[in-house]
Formats: sequence, structure tokens, C-alpha cells
Amino acid sequence: MELNRYRALLNEVVNVDEVVRSEAVRLRISASARVASMDALIAASASLRTATLVHRDPHFAAIPSQLLKQEVLSAK
Repeated sequence: MELNRYRALLNEVVNVDEVVRSEAVRLRISASARVASMDALIAASASLRTATLVHRDPHFAAIPSQLLKQEVLSAK
């Protein structure tokens, strides 16, 4: 099952608190184009943990690379 495959990759649940919210706002303000609120929260969670955000979503490209380390996967 696909969900079980993803669960095996997850090792931490990130609570969305005031620190994450503030980082999400900072990333949205710094972005060169609109970033959806949920995407900003995901990006903020990665940024605060100095993690690399691995994705296929072109919206994240609007966030400056010095603020968010990203690896963009090729389309399926």
C-alpha cells in the first residue's frame, strides 16, 4: 500500500507552532511568486530543521535557495 511506503520514510511529526508559522510567513514574503499557505508551512518545517525539501511541486521554486534547501524530482 502506498501509504505504508510513505510511513516508513517518516521519522518525525512536526507540530505547527508559532515558530513554524513565523518562518512560513518569512518564506512567503521572500518568495518571488505566490506560495500557498500549506506549502509555506511545509517549507518552513524543512527550513527550521535545515532539512532538504524533496518535491515535484514547482511552487516551491519561488522560495529563494538560500532560505530553503531543495531537491526537485523529475516528473513521473
